[in-house]
Order: sequence, then structure tokens, then C-alpha cells
Amino acid sequence: RDLPGFLDTLDQKATKQLLQPRGDNERDLGMKDEADYAAAREATTVAHRKIHNRLTNQLRDGLGVRLTILEGANDCKFDALVRLYDGENDLLIEAKSSPDVPHLRMAVGQLYHYWFQLHGEEEAHMAILVPSRPVPSAIDYLEHLDIGVLWFERDKLMTCTSWLGEIAMVGRTGIRD
Repeated sequence: RDLPGFLDTLDQKATKQLLQPRGDNERDLGMKDEADYAAAREATTVAHRKIHNRLTNQLRDGLGVRLTILEGANDCKFDALVRLYDGENDLLIEAKSSPDVPHLRMAVGQLYHYWFQLHGEEEAHMAILVPSRPVPSAIDYLEHLDIGVLWFERDKLMTCTSWLGEIAMVGRTGIRD
């Protein structure tokens, strides 16, 4: 009964077609096994939570000396909101335990959702805090979305995002240079 949709007939053109790979970034949709994903997720939960907590603690210790940092509650559980980070605007920060693209994509969705809950349609000031510098293509992706990137090297807060340069300097010494 599904086959007619794939074939032209005398009175109707085909309405369906088989998916064809179009390049190096595509392939046929394969079967997914949720058990594999669940096992991998469970195996890394504690390790990822420790990294996440270390990052947010470092952020608090570095920036909290001079800036007010809040965390979300109830239905809006963001990781950190730096009040008036530039003297005028709040900065919403989502911490991730890995700089890998899947973690960054998840952070992007969270940031947009939290920002909308907090500030509606106001211009967004958002950043992702990760344990190390992401690969250049990931930085380009975040830059395209106007989302900043922060990470720590030893105890120094680093960024490759020009508009976050001042906050990274605050995070390095606890005072503005």
C-alpha cells in the first residue's frame, strides 16, 4: 500500500522518493539502539557532573569577587547569570563538561530558552563555559550565533570572544586590570 507513493502512474507523479546520500555529511538513516546511548550516558554522568561543578565553582571564585553571579531556580535552572557584566547587561552562562560539538549544541538550546524566560526579546548576552578551548569550527559556529566562549587554563579564565575580553580579565585576577 505504500509503494504507489514511490512510483509514477498514468494519472499521478510519485509523491515520495528514497533518501539518497548527498555528500560526505549525509548517509542513510540507520537503526538506533537506545540501550547503547543510555549506557554511555550513565557511565559518564558522575565524571561530567564533577567537571561541571568544578567549572561553575571556578567561575564563582574568579568573578564572584567583583561581580554578582546568580544561579537559576525552579523552571529556569541556568548555570550562571553575571549581573551587569559590562556595566549595562546581564551575561547568561551555560557550563558544559566538554567542548565537543554535541555538548555545545545542547548549551545553545538551553541558553536561548533560559534567556527568553529571563529577558524575553531583549538582545541576548550569552556564553558557554567549557573545560578547554573548542575546535575552530565550533568557535565559528558559536560566533555565528553571537554566543561567547569561556574556558579555564589553570586558574585563568580565557576567551577567544572579543566582547568577553574584559570579563576574562576580571576572572584572572579577581579585579579589573
